[in-house]
Amino acid sequence: MCEKRRSYAACLPAVSFRQRITAASPSIVRIDTSNSTIHPVPLPDWYHWHDMISNRTMETPSMLATTNDSAQPQKKIKLAVFDFDGTSIDGQSGALFSVYLWRHGLMSVPRAAALAWWGLRYKLHLPQSQDEARELVFGALEDLSHRDIDKVMHEFYESTLKDRYRPEVAAEVAKRHGEGCVTLLVSATFAPIAADAAKALGVDDYIATGMERDAEGNYTGRVEGTVVQGPEKVAAVTRWADAHLGKGAWTLAYAYGDHHTDAALLSAAAKGYAVCPGETLRKLARQHGWEILEWGDSPAKMSRRRG
Repeated sequence: MCEKRRSYAACLPAVSFRQRITAASPSIVRIDTSNSTIHPVPLPDWYHWHDMISNRTMETPSMLATTNDSAQPQKKIKLAVFDFDGTSIDGQSGALFSVYLWRHGLMSVPRAAALAWWGLRYKLHLPQSQDEARELVFGALEDLSHRDIDKVMHEFYESTLKDRYRPEVAAEVAKRHGEGCVTLLVSATFAPIAADAAKALGVDDYIATGMERDAEGNYTGRVEGTVVQGPEKVAAVTRWADAHLGKGAWTLAYAYGDHHTDAALLSAAAKGYAVCPGETLRKLARQHGWEILEWGDSPAKMSRRRG
């Protein structure tokens, strides 16, 4: 994948991007959304982030300044941010994961009913806790080790999500790379699922919802920090970019979302895109001048139609 990556040497640091986001192999650096700190998070055995990040040496903005007219303003690094559920894929990974757990005998009837009630409130735009749904899902896996939980999520991704990508999304990521953008996947989904998605899309990094671990590395079942949803996406992207690119050294050039809760993210970008939006976001897109993209169906969805 790396050899197909278009160069974006004008906007990344002198060390490789992998070195910038890697604390110690095989860990990645993730932004803690609760306190903006950076800490290494062990990755499961099946995931190797270094396979997707280019080792090419990049130039820093300061290096560029020494080779250009010093009187010229320093060019800011451009970010292109992609939502996952409903934008990059057709479908909602959280709901699909719940169904997956139910079908594999890992979800009890009362827990499934509680999740269905939460989903109904979400669909009707009624108040609900974002933590609640994720903690209900993780509660179904409380008897498993963290490695087994990560493995379950990876198997779910392989069996359910990998054929759900909209046909245009990979080309859009590549196009933004070609323009010199740093690309991010930002999602409320669980971090191990986002890790697989980031690798498939070829983005430079991802920001997703983390689940708390105890001193032994096992999941506690509680959300770590804040769910990366709604306005928190903007806050999380800002923390990531300030930490990795430098405060004042970047600009959010492009943002892609599908849901009305992505409105804050699209508003923060120089150019926002509403991808196959619901009616609420469609109205907001018309009001704010965001371009509406009607991307196609995934192979999985087309297969279901033929069936």
